[in-house]
Amino acid sequence: MGLALIGVHRATVVGNRIHDNHPSGPSVMGGALVLGSSKDWGGDESLDNHISWNRITGNTPLDVQVDADFTRQGFANNVANATAPDTIEGCAAEETR
Repeated sequence: MGLALIGVHRATVVGNRIHDNHPSGPSVMGGALVLGSSKDWGGDESLDNHISWNRITGNTPLDVQVDADFTRQGFANNVANATAPDTIEGCAAEETR
């Protein structure tokens, strides 16, 4: 994992390069950038976070994994190839030439 935003409020992640993260064994989180809840462990939902202008590529099994309410998050101008869910507005796949 590269960056986990678990149960956070009003975090901003801008201008990062998250690349080549691969689990060395079993993992409960499959993305290099993970946005999710910590309610199962006594925490809170992730709310009002902004993820912009990041390049998140070459990670396995996923580049971005979101298990949070999309209406309370902002994604813009990110490059990410493998995401869960499959489509995240504001996370476009890397162009190949």
